[in-house]
Amino acid sequence: MIKQRDDIEIHKLKPFKPPPEYITCPLCKRNV
Repeated sequence: MIKQRDDIEIHKLKPFKPPPEYITCPLCKRNV
């Protein structure tokens, strides 16, 4: 699950500016 870790890192780096790609990402849906 390296991809999940990458997503979490990106979320921590820019949680206030999530790109459209992350809006549909399941990880984003959980955090949002």
